[in-house]
Amino acid sequence: MNKFDSLKKRLEKATNGKEKDVAKRYASLYREISKLISKNISKYEKDGLLTYEEMVRYNRLEKMLKEINELINGAETGLRNEIHGHLREQYTESYYQSAFILETGAKAKIGYTTIKDEALDKAINNNFNGLTLNERLSKRRGELIYSMRETITRGLVEGQTYRGMANIIKDELEGDRAKAQRIVRTESKRIRESGALESVLHAQSKGIIMTKTWRNVNDERSRPEHLDIDGTTIPADEKFNMGGYEANHPTDPILPAIHSINCRCYLTYEIEKVERPQHEEIADLTYAEWRKERLK
Repeated sequence: MNKFDSLKKRLEKATNGKEKDVAKRYASLYREISKLISKNISKYEKDGLLTYEEMVRYNRLEKMLKEINELINGAETGLRNEIHGHLREQYTESYYQSAFILETGAKAKIGYTTIKDEALDKAINNNFNGLTLNERLSKRRGELIYSMRETITRGLVEGQTYRGMANIIKDELEGDRAKAQRIVRTESKRIRESGALESVLHAQSKGIIMTKTWRNVNDERSRPEHLDIDGTTIPADEKFNMGGYEANHPTDPILPAIHSINCRCYLTYEIEKVERPQHEEIADLTYAEWRKERLK
């Protein structure tokens, strides 16, 4: 197996775990919102129902909606921090692990340095279809707050029972959870492909001549345009032509969303030629040893 295949699988496994963490956050938020609505029902119910007329008295509805907004905003802050932390880890591991593969494979000193914070922040907040990651997260949060307000108000007007209200709220949160997990999945993919390519391009600039190959999982969910270039190999510093679009790698920010969201394609790399002095001892380094001895 190409070592880049193995790296991809390890990083994907970490992303799968992060998607589960996101689901847990939404389950916790659902419990908190349900608890808040239950508390209001127990205080203001009439014949077992929490009516709209009763809730609009004394601004009760506005107060409850404000509390729900605060719960959503608090959960969003934690979610945003978790997503950013995960993406930072995905990028750095992709970049450094690729650098390790390249130096030990080429048996050459290529001169990798620690990633600067500003470069990492720029990679994470890359513009995608007109919005940065933070802007997309903010847009999603605003949509959730609006839909939650609309859902709860409509449920009160319609005389929904607590169970009915809870189910509607659960559906709203499930829809938003899916959006958040899609962001985690797509951005993790984008960031690790970008990190690996940056590592490869650094090696290329130092005389390690590389090629890259577009890989597809080849199943019924694969996009035809992506299948068309499966197995295509080009120099590492050139762009693929995919469905009329040029791209450095799968989920490249220059691609439209239709070719990026839930894309499962990936790149593998091969060393074609080493135009630097070689050092046999580098090939025997472990990753921990390499980070300590070679990363400056």
